[in-house]
Amino acid sequence: MCAVCLLGWASPALAYIGPGAGFALGGSLLFGLAGILVACGALLLWPLRTLVRVLRSRRRLSRARVRRVIVLGLDGLDPGLVKEGLREGRLPNFRSLRARGGFRPLATTTPAMSPVAWSG
Repeated sequence: MCAVCLLGWASPALAYIGPGAGFALGGSLLFGLAGILVACGALLLWPLRTLVRVLRSRRRLSRARVRRVIVLGLDGLDPGLVKEGLREGRLPNFRSLRARGGFRPLATTTPAMSPVAWSG
């Protein structure tokens, strides 16, 4: 009952809607519909793109000279210490990795900060 009384006392709200309001609404609807169409197109083309990617990767793998490459980098490790440990026989796992692959010191960046060095 109180709610009905409060609604009865309310004065009518008068608002001005300018002549450009339709352009804003139409533009928003246009871009919203365009976004929905692009999303639907991406969903419909996804299986085709996946198939093309799989076929291309098979072709690349068949032409590859090396089956797998692993780059092992240890942040902050001095390559001189590794060479010394290899020479003294204290790093048998590194020795076997070096025997099957290679061992090269990595160059660093300036400034020598980890995020900069590993993202470049």
